[in-house]
Amino acid sequence: MKKILGLTLGLSAMAMAALAAPVTYVPEGGTHVGYGYNGARDGSHALYAEHSVADQVVVGVEYRKLIHEGNELDIYGKYRLNNNVYVTVGNRDIDQVGHKFYAGVEGMTYLSDKFDGYASFKYSSAEKEYKVGALYDLNPQFDLDVNYTYQDRDKTVDRKGVGVGLNYRF
Repeated sequence: MKKILGLTLGLSAMAMAALAAPVTYVPEGGTHVGYGYNGARDGSHALYAEHSVADQVVVGVEYRKLIHEGNELDIYGKYRLNNNVYVTVGNRDIDQVGHKFYAGVEGMTYLSDKFDGYASFKYSSAEKEYKVGALYDLNPQFDLDVNYTYQDRDKTVDRKGVGVGLNYRF
């Protein structure tokens, strides 16, 4: 109950969300891949892959095709502080803006046998990005991801919307 209350308060405080891969626990040597669609503005399609190269270190790449707005490519690393919290750093290549270094924090928590909740915040000189979502375990290898996203990009229109995705663990 304390975890659910803490997550609810954290999500309420954030009050917004983002256009990136879901926050999941990747065990050492494990790999996660996924596809997501987000309805923000004209919509976007995303593919990502993450691999845990050490007990507390995950590296990843994500490609997003923003319909009518170009492409984005993230290359990033995460350091797991504990079972629920990661710090992340990366480089985002944005068609209209160029390369931007970003940093952030991500958290996840167990909600029930089939559900995990997560939230993330990333910051760069070009934008702030927020994400809040839930993962539903379809089976031991697949998750269904449902999220709300918000991206506050300087000098362009903000993007926000509901997203869905499918993730595979191996």
